[in-house]
Amino acid sequence: MAMLGPISVLNYLQILSRHGILVKDGRVLESLRQVDTVVFDKTGTLTLEQPTVGQIHCLGDYDENTLLSYAAAAEYRQPHPIAQCHFVAGNHKGLPLRQWH
Repeated sequence: MAMLGPISVLNYLQILSRHGILVKDGRVLESLRQVDTVVFDKTGTLTLEQPTVGQIHCLGDYDENTLLSYAAAAEYRQPHPIAQCHFVAGNHKGLPLRQWH
């Protein structure tokens, strides 16, 4: 019967990791029953690192789709999440990758 405690903690650690929650030590789970407040101190703690394009402000004669198409073409091979969000937004709208000379 002494093994049931550690096995259940391991089970919970596995479930949490499947959902992207990493717990360094099973003792942390056991101490959670004493927690009454949680404070997050850092930007990005609760984000998915999948930014999206919220608004496009056009200057000059360019329309929103043209600007997004150029941005997607310029950054579609870049691994950075912000570069990828331009490509994903343009692709979602079915915009072609614009070429420039």
